[in-house]
Amino acid sequence: MNHASSIRVIVEPGLIAWLFSGCSLGLTFLEESPGDSNRLDSFTEPVDTGTPTGNLDTIEITSVLPDFGTTAGGLAVTITGGIFDDSAQVLFGGQEATILSLESENELRVLTPAQSTEGYVTIGIRTDSGFGSLDSAFRYFKDHAGETGAMGEFHWYHYIGDYWQNRPPDGGFAYFAFLDPVSLDPWEIFGPTTEDCAVDYSAATSLSSIIQDVPVATLNAPNGSSVTLPWNSTYFVFYNQALTDSEYYFGVTYNLAEFSSSSYPSFHVDDFVTTPDAAGFQIISPALAGSDALQLSKYELQFSWTGSHGDRLLLMLALWNSEGTDYETTVSCLVPDTGSFTVPSAVWPSYPTGRQITVYATSMTMSDAVVPFNGASVGIAGEYALIGAFFTQLTGTVYCSSVFPWTC
Repeated sequence: MNHASSIRVIVEPGLIAWLFSGCSLGLTFLEESPGDSNRLDSFTEPVDTGTPTGNLDTIEITSVLPDFGTTAGGLAVTITGGIFDDSAQVLFGGQEATILSLESENELRVLTPAQSTEGYVTIGIRTDSGFGSLDSAFRYFKDHAGETGAMGEFHWYHYIGDYWQNRPPDGGFAYFAFLDPVSLDPWEIFGPTTEDCAVDYSAATSLSSIIQDVPVATLNAPNGSSVTLPWNSTYFVFYNQALTDSEYYFGVTYNLAEFSSSSYPSFHVDDFVTTPDAAGFQIISPALAGSDALQLSKYELQFSWTGSHGDRLLLMLALWNSEGTDYETTVSCLVPDTGSFTVPSAVWPSYPTGRQITVYATSMTMSDAVVPFNGASVGIAGEYALIGAFFTQLTGTVYCSSVFPWTC
């Protein structure tokens, strides 16, 4: 390991543009076609086969909360109306629900039954003395448990080291989209989940954004502050490109406020994204936080860190091209947050001397929330990134670069 004196490392051309270019995630957001047969507003109501015959008193159903869920069933629902009694039998589209409790003669709590199809159903309630029903009372959505139905990042970054030309201030961004669910581990969106490193990593999938008619989304923090993310029709995501330090807090869980769309029921999501408690996050080695940029061989990339407190750490090392205008190669390593990791020397397809490598060390926590209407996972990552840099060299060689003349 060598230190090169008087090195001023150039700043990369736009972190945000790089993320959305696909170099980071390898994703393309596709606008959903208005004629898509998967649009839920095209479904018809199944016939309720639970209507009894005979002269019975009328039972009234005045409200059903929540009034939507997945075809897997098992959702706790409160039905108000009456008059209900211990003999009540509740039918959703002809399928019997499980009675959880009779709260009063005007309130029942039930578990929804599974359904083979999605769409609106009639709820019928029968007792020994009466019957009542409410058409289109509950909406079933196809169950997508085990798939990913939302993705995004809530990100804050901090440049370390005193070697940057016009070192940028701390900053952040946030974006997310609800997706046509995909069979993808949320972590796979960001990096290889095998704890190996990958070159120019891509999740190798295209994601379709399914809610596009909401002008702005709001995330609420426990202290009463909120973050707004306007809809961005270029990227098909809700996007705040300039978070402030009064919006991003360490170790805080944000809730998605009530969200209303013409094609989906109104909903909110608690625990939508949690930021890592990483205010004390430091990279111990290599010493990227010094006054001079290091010169490192590919055999010296033993990283150690402390204070990140995330679920995982994403190490991205971006090798600049010989002209110093763009990244030539990126190496991504998504690893457990254990405090140390060595980037394998063999992962580099080439490691030319005298090149800048920008290092993004990102502490990440992943949401464990689900999309309320389809049960898919919310793959929103809370992130805090330290950004440093070094120059490449062969072992024992201090390289003088014509591209970066201040190294000479």
